[in-house]
Amino acid sequence: MNMQYFVLHYLWLIQVVIVAVLAFVAVYVEKRIYAKLLPRAKKTANIWDDVLIEALHAPAIFFIWLIAFCTLLQIVGSHTKLVLFRDWSKQIRETATAFIFVWFLVRFIRGIELSFSHKSSAKARMDETIVQAVCQILRLSMMITAGLILLPIFLVV
Repeated sequence: MNMQYFVLHYLWLIQVVIVAVLAFVAVYVEKRIYAKLLPRAKKTANIWDDVLIEALHAPAIFFIWLIAFCTLLQIVGSHTKLVLFRDWSKQIRETATAFIFVWFLVRFIRGIELSFSHKSSAKARMDETIVQAVCQILRLSMMITAGLILLPIFLVV
């Protein structure tokens, strides 16, 4: 078995390994960026940057793995000539992207709620009931919006 035969017949396996390695590298880079940015954001008086970085961390990692998984589905689907993999890849990617975006927004709203209700200074502290009510309404509106975004994906006419 020579090298040319291997490359021609097993190129898809090389692509799978490359995508997996790139996903691991991307997750590693994201974790390093998070580890560097969060302490800097904590030093500032602004609570928005802290909450934004914390809310974005887990969904960003999940999004990296989602892109890698969908790319792997397309590679395997093109090699096996199964259209099912390619179709699922698109639907999984669209659905999961919407869920990841809503997950980020819900985490962001929850972080803002915790920040406003646990502020140390009495002047900046807000009424906990109002903060909870506003944040619950925002979370509910995010869920309704996500449902409306996902509706056309699941409705096949």
